[in-house]
Amino acid sequence: MVTLDVIIGEDGTVQSLKVVGGWQKFTESAIPAVKRWTYRPYLLNGVATAVETEVLVFYPSTGNPGPLFVPDGQGGVKGGKFHPMPTECADRNK
Repeated sequence: MVTLDVIIGEDGTVQSLKVVGGWQKFTESAIPAVKRWTYRPYLLNGVATAVETEVLVFYPSTGNPGPLFVPDGQGGVKGGKFHPMPTECADRNK
């Protein structure tokens, strides 16, 4: 997993980000991926507002789907399952 601190602009685009944690091998791919993401603008009293948030990028290993719980932005969590990478995506340089 890679943890990023991200500022999302009023238009929903990623304005800036910094790495909070994660393996360098994964951060090198997470940074350009997250920079391409576009979010629905955050509305405060009906007005689009820039917001700072934490983004988690998961790199699940091969195997069975596992539980995944992430903050819902309202003090709770959303649940689901992450799906492992297909074996054809595994690092063949091992």
